[in-house]
Amino acid sequence: MVQKWDYKTVNPSESYAGVEVLSNDPESALNQLGDEGWELVETVEENIGKSKYLVFKRPRSEDIALD
Repeated sequence: MVQKWDYKTVNPSESYAGVEVLSNDPESALNQLGDEGWELVETVEENIGKSKYLVFKRPRSEDIALD
């Protein structure tokens, strides 16, 4: 069986679940994501617009078997 993943990207200058991700205390938004099963795996920064994205992953509920 091969583990499949779901991915989510979050722009920290915006909000997630009604909480500013880069507020003075980002723990609330990060805990919300953790409660939903998301794990932070990478930060991606674009030099052009100086945008930064947080990349999260979590296991899909279904595994598939290789034939």
